[in-house]
Amino acid sequence: NNNSFAVNISSNVWIGRNVNVRAGVDIANGCVIGENSLVNRSTVPFGVYAGTPAKLIKMRFDRETINILQNSRWWFKQPNEVISMLEDLIELNLDEEKNKLLLKSKQW
Repeated sequence: NNNSFAVNISSNVWIGRNVNVRAGVDIANGCVIGENSLVNRSTVPFGVYAGTPAKLIKMRFDRETINILQNSRWWFKQPNEVISMLEDLIELNLDEEKNKLLLKSKQW
């Protein structure tokens, strides 16, 4: 990004209402930003942020799961590809070891 005033919002991000994001900030893949937050610094992938200024509250998944999701780049695939790859993962808790193994076994 050549524009230091631009805000970059990556894929798989949820942003609550009344959120302000400062110029030049990058919102990483998979982040959740709580409502009424002020994001004045770039975020890390799959972090949950809230507050004024927004602070990292927790990570959505463990490091291994985040790496798998990041490397899969599933958000660039066609919806039918994603659905067929993830049919057996829908509504599963990705923090459980058995589900993590299932996620790893997918051919991304």
